[in-house]
Amino acid sequence: MQDTQVEDKDRFLEAILSSMGDGVLVTDSFGKLLFMNPKAELLTGWHKADAVNMPFETVFPLIESPSGRRVENPIAKALKAGVPVGLKNYTALVTASKKPMFISASCSPIYSGSSAIGVVVVFRDIDRIKLIEEEIRKEKDNLKNVFEALPIGIMLVEADFTVKWLNKPLLELFHTTEQQLLNRRFGDGVCCKNSLLKGCGRQDSCIECELQKYISDALKNRVSQKNLIVQRTFIFDKTPKDLWLKLSFIPMNGLIEQAVVAVEDITEQKEYENALQKSRDESASANRIKSEFIANMSHEIRTPLNGIIGMMELLINSGLNDEQVEYIRLAKMSADTLLKVIGNILDFSRIESGSVTLSNIPFDFALLMDELFKMHEALALQKGLSFKASLDPNIPRVLKGDPDRLRQVLNNLLGNAIKFTDSGEVSVALTCAGLSKTAADVEFVISDTGIGISKEKMDLLFKRFSQADGSSTRRHSGAGLGLAISKQLVELMGGSIKAESAIGKGSTFKLKIEFQYDCKKPLNEKEQLNKAQPSILTDSGELGIFRKQEQIVILESPGQDEGGGIHFNSNCELYAKPKMQANTASEGTLEALLSLAESVEALKGTDFSHIEETAHRLKIAALGAGELLLGEKAFKAELLSRKGRFVDAFNLCLSIAKEVNARFKEDENEDFNS
Repeated sequence: MQDTQVEDKDRFLEAILSSMGDGVLVTDSFGKLLFMNPKAELLTGWHKADAVNMPFETVFPLIESPSGRRVENPIAKALKAGVPVGLKNYTALVTASKKPMFISASCSPIYSGSSAIGVVVVFRDIDRIKLIEEEIRKEKDNLKNVFEALPIGIMLVEADFTVKWLNKPLLELFHTTEQQLLNRRFGDGVCCKNSLLKGCGRQDSCIECELQKYISDALKNRVSQKNLIVQRTFIFDKTPKDLWLKLSFIPMNGLIEQAVVAVEDITEQKEYENALQKSRDESASANRIKSEFIANMSHEIRTPLNGIIGMMELLINSGLNDEQVEYIRLAKMSADTLLKVIGNILDFSRIESGSVTLSNIPFDFALLMDELFKMHEALALQKGLSFKASLDPNIPRVLKGDPDRLRQVLNNLLGNAIKFTDSGEVSVALTCAGLSKTAADVEFVISDTGIGISKEKMDLLFKRFSQADGSSTRRHSGAGLGLAISKQLVELMGGSIKAESAIGKGSTFKLKIEFQYDCKKPLNEKEQLNKAQPSILTDSGELGIFRKQEQIVILESPGQDEGGGIHFNSNCELYAKPKMQANTASEGTLEALLSLAESVEALKGTDFSHIEETAHRLKIAALGAGELLLGEKAFKAELLSRKGRFVDAFNLCLSIAKEVNARFKEDENEDFNS
């Protein structure tokens, strides 16, 4: 009965071993194989009948991979140690088919009482695991090689700011070693200046450390931060050195809070940027000083030059003979040209320094164009040229903008067209390119049949101090600033300018500028024009200026009969005084000029609110009387008043009045002596 129970237990034990998923081998104390379960047969390739009573090393030969060296018999080691022993990593079993197989195994001695009577070996196939480990190892090596090849430092930092991994570029950047930095706080390992006394993160200044702050933020918020710039001082060979660092922080997913920190040294770039900024500042300062110098020199040159021109004007009217007058006129022409060049240089320096401000006031666009057309038509006729001008009636009459700068641009373009045209015609056409409720796009097309410009020279047109004809024998003078200034002024007004030309076929300049206007009233109503020209329609009983129907009347003195005085129509055209109508027009307009000049004194001591009106009327009266020089002065006074320089405008008007009065006294003395 007892033998039967033993046999049943043996069969039960064998059934258990046979059903195991791991291979099981049993040897005696001499290493002879006593038992092999089915899984062991499958893994080793040996049949149980052939393997039993064979030496263990024959059935279960072990080698070390990849060297192929035989591994010490684990049976002997287990019996000698008296405790279970395992196999080294990368130990392979050579199967019956001579194919290596990575295995893991546990060899445990079998005791009977206190004596070891054998060994049981439990093993399993780990080929798949080893292949995965090998792939991971290769990927890890490849990744490490990539990190080592990067031109920036990379480190893995934990929440306590200790460095757990790093690459060589990081060590080279901070002149340190892996032993000094690994598993230490970053500041301690790289000799941060703030960490010298108490250690990284333990000094008061460490509270403001951007590196610790950014790492904490990245780990806390789990959000990457890139391209953050910090400056830190480090001690290299006992010498402090400031470094500019660009940092990026990427939190890692895992049970341990870690962040990848990329560190790039941008000190050289920062030093270059600082040097460049310093150079820019010095250049800007030099440009400012240059602009101030040019402005001051232009002013200093223009002042005596204006005096010279004024004396020439007096000389012309001082009774010289025809030959002397011609010489003076030629000299004055040269002086005027020089004054224009100086004015251009001053304008350009102001534009270049950004000190030009444009006004935005209502002005009579049609009247301004009419003045420009008449002036340049006269200049064209002097050269025997045909002058054609057209104004689109769809353009609103009253626009908002800077009339002075617009006049400057158009004067330059029309003047150039006439200067560079020897025969044929000059034409200017203004069209309404677009009209909304508040804005009008006006296109200016100025064409001539002049000498033209070659395609190779077109790029020079709008560049400063450049001309299409740069030869020393060129026929036409100029500093090469006019078009450059015009282009910049047009762009400041929000417009555009372009040119088309061909040698011998003339040139065409096209401008497009947007002007604002008030469309609340019909554009052809006189009320809108009156509103846009308060300088013409302002009433002032104190100064004897009032409106009578469609006329403007300036009395010689307040309280005078309204039938007298100086009369202007709505277009600023001067009427002769009634008592002078029987005389010649020249005498009448000269008398009107005298009366107007005498009224200038009435403005003294006021707020000069009417100085622009007075200057404008002086201009019209002087031109009507044929006094072109006086008209030019009055025009300058009008421009000065528009720019807010009321005192200068008044003084100029006062000088005109004195000159007119002095001239009348001379005429009266001559009449008396005769």
